[in-house]
Amino acid sequence: MKKGILLLIVLMLAPGGFALAQETAPSYRERITAQQSFAGEYIEAHPVPDGFATPDAIDAYYQAVVTAWLNQRGEADPVFQRLGSYIYQLLLVSIAKSQAPEWAVCHVWATYMVPAFLEDFAFFSDAPTSEKAFLIRRSTLFTVYNSRAFQCALPGTTWTTYRDAFTRLPAVIDTYLDTGAYADENVAKTLRAIKRLVNMAPYVALQDAIYNEQHDAAFAGLAAAFAEQRSLLYLLPLGRNLAQAYADAGQTTRALAVLDLLIRSTTPGDLPRDTLRHWYARTDPERGPARFRLLAATAGLPALMASEDRVDLKGRYLNLATGQPFDLASLNGKLVLLDFWATWCGPCIAEFPILNALHDQYGDDFVLVGIAGDAIVGDASASEVSAFVAEHGLRYLTLYDDPAQSLVKQFNVPSLGWPRKFFINEEGLVMTHPTDTKRRYVELDEARAYLEHLHQ
Repeated sequence: MKKGILLLIVLMLAPGGFALAQETAPSYRERITAQQSFAGEYIEAHPVPDGFATPDAIDAYYQAVVTAWLNQRGEADPVFQRLGSYIYQLLLVSIAKSQAPEWAVCHVWATYMVPAFLEDFAFFSDAPTSEKAFLIRRSTLFTVYNSRAFQCALPGTTWTTYRDAFTRLPAVIDTYLDTGAYADENVAKTLRAIKRLVNMAPYVALQDAIYNEQHDAAFAGLAAAFAEQRSLLYLLPLGRNLAQAYADAGQTTRALAVLDLLIRSTTPGDLPRDTLRHWYARTDPERGPARFRLLAATAGLPALMASEDRVDLKGRYLNLATGQPFDLASLNGKLVLLDFWATWCGPCIAEFPILNALHDQYGDDFVLVGIAGDAIVGDASASEVSAFVAEHGLRYLTLYDDPAQSLVKQFNVPSLGWPRKFFINEEGLVMTHPTDTKRRYVELDEARAYLEHLHQ
C-alpha cells in the first residue's frame, strides 16, 4: 500500500480523523473506509444490547445512522451522502454478533442493501471513470455474490431492476477494462475477478422463473443445476423457495418432489436432515413425515468421502494442556479432525463450545486436535496461548504449531483462511465433500454430520 494512502486511512480511523478527511475532496475510494469507521463509532456510542426485535426497530436505528452520517459529513456529493450496501450489513452483523435471525438479514438486504446497490450501479454504469471504479467492488460483492439474492424475497419491480443490473454487470466491467477507466492495475485485477464471479446467470434465471410463477421450468432448471454440481450456497435457498411456491399454489405433490430432489442431491452437512424433516412435515403434515423417513434412510449423499490425498501425521508439538511434547505420529491409524485456529481469530473462538461438544459426544470415535497457529501468524507465545486455552475451557488435545515444521503452512491455512479444518481417516486419507472434490478442507457442519452418521 502506498504511504500516502496508508496515512490517509490511519488519519480517518484515528480520533478526529473525520475532520481531517473532510478537508479533502470526496473520493469514492475513501467512501467505504470513512463509512466503515463512522459505523463502528456510531455502534459504540449507540449500542443495541439485545439486538433488534422487529423490522420497525431496525428502520428506526438505520434512519438515525443515516441522519448522523449526513450531519457529520455535510457533503453535497450524493454518492458520499449515500451509505454503501456493505455498511448496512456491517451494522446488522456488529449489533447481532453474527447471529442475526433470517428475518432481520432479509429485511436489511431487501430494504437497504439492494436499493443502495442499485443506486450505485446506476451511477457507475454510466460514463465510467477511474474514481467510479472504486465503487464496483464494495457495491457488488456484498449485495450480489451471496445467498441472500436467493434466500430473501424482493418486491417484483425491485427484483426486475436488480436482475437487469446483474445481467448488465459483466458488460459494464468490460467497459471499464476496455477504456482503462481504473486507477491502477490492482483495481483492474479486482474488476476482472468480479467479472469472473458473474457465473450466476443460471441461479438468477431460476429465481426469475420462481418470481414469474413458471414453477415447472424452475423445477427442471433446478434438477439440471444439481446434476451439474453447481453451488449449493445458491441452489439450497432456491430449492426451498420453489417448494414453498408450489405449496402456496396448492401443488403439494410437486412441492414434495422438490424436497425429494434436495434430499437426494445433498449431504447431511449441506442440509441438516432435521431441517428437511421440518420442511416435509410443514409441506404435507399427512404424507410428509413418512416420505422423509423413507428417503432419509435410502437416499442422499454421504457427508464425506475419502479422497486420494494421503497425509502422514508426524512431528512433535507442544501440548498446551500439559506443557509436554506430543508425538503427532501416535495418531496415525485413527480418525483425526485437525482444527486450525488462533487467539486473534474471532470465528475460531466462537466454535470452541461446538468443538467441545463434539469431543464430549463422539470422543470415542475420533480424535479432535486443535492446532494453535499463533507462532506462524500472530505473536502470542506458547505460555500465552496455553493460558488462553485454559481460560476458554478446551477439553480436547490442543497443540502449539512449530515454525520449523509448521502444520499451518503444510495445510496452506493462511491462504485458505481461518478457522480451517481437515478430516483424516484411519488410512491417512483426507476426507472431502462427495461433489466438491477439489476442496480438501471440511466445514464444521460436515464434520458433525459425518460423526453423527458414524455413531448411528
